[in-house]
Amino acid sequence: MSRPSRRKILSGGLAAMAGASLSWSIAKALPPAVSEKLVLHLEWLPQAEFAGYIVAKEMGLFSRRGLDVAIVPGGPDHPALAKVATGAADIGIGPSSLMFVARAKSVPVKIIALPLQDSIFRFVLKAENRVVSLRQLAGKPIGLWLGGDEAEFAAMAMKQGMTLSDFKVIKQDNTLTGFLQDRYLLSQVTTINELILLRKEGYPEAELQILSPSDYGVAMPSDCLFTTDKVLATRRKALVRFLDGARDGWRAAFADKAATVKLLVARYPELDPAHQMEQLEAMEPLVSGPGGDVPFGQMDPVWMERVQQEMVTARLLPGVQFLNDVVDGSPLRELPALPEG
Repeated sequence: MSRPSRRKILSGGLAAMAGASLSWSIAKALPPAVSEKLVLHLEWLPQAEFAGYIVAKEMGLFSRRGLDVAIVPGGPDHPALAKVATGAADIGIGPSSLMFVARAKSVPVKIIALPLQDSIFRFVLKAENRVVSLRQLAGKPIGLWLGGDEAEFAAMAMKQGMTLSDFKVIKQDNTLTGFLQDRYLLSQVTTINELILLRKEGYPEAELQILSPSDYGVAMPSDCLFTTDKVLATRRKALVRFLDGARDGWRAAFADKAATVKLLVARYPELDPAHQMEQLEAMEPLVSGPGGDVPFGQMDPVWMERVQQEMVTARLLPGVQFLNDVVDGSPLRELPALPEG
């Protein structure tokens, strides 16, 4: 007798939750008791960018593994790195580049998984401002998010013999206003938010020049999962269970996107369903790879070494560190094998 595939099981469970009372469904999914508490600090506000973790919590995928996971919103005033480094959170989400910088400053954090297999950042110009080389932007206003998020553009500029000081860098806020009003010619965006919003503002991709860090060979993985040396040493089994639940959460989120969006909006009513669906669609190739077959959280040491070297070249790091000081893939290697089908 054939059995339903894991994808169908996950999809069916999520769809059932979305169609029923959220609180009732969660209560039914929970085991009699949860044991170990973990705090996950997001890089930004809850949205489809973090759907896998939210689904895992709301469906009871964490609690079935003996974890009580609290998901804490992030944002510019609530940096995940600071919360994890001080012990206020156990696991954080943030750019991989920031972890290299933090470790160089003796902050005891380590990357334990790369759920996203590419950078979410892009750099856009309106079609009429198209350039052949970044050198054409020398001395001109460009908008960047600072505090570490500018690392990829700095590495791109270095590829063309430039530094950030060669541009008139303007600190972007979290809106598109400056770019739309031509306060700066180039704007930093994400594939999962601002590019979607630009389409709604009348700027489809055909009306933009989109520069990707990967075109310059400097893409740095976004949204890495990181923790501290202390948590790795004392709570390894909990980290493995967390990664296992997160892996199932992402699989469930993509198995039934409509149900995922319903769940997100039910939990966070301020979210726009249409935008969340577009964001979730944009997240899938980032998490699963273009072919949909990349193992969850995969960390390619060659890629990570290149990220570090590009940061050194761009003078964002004082020198090369031992990769094992920044990355620990052992919890990923301890994940149970996925069932066939």
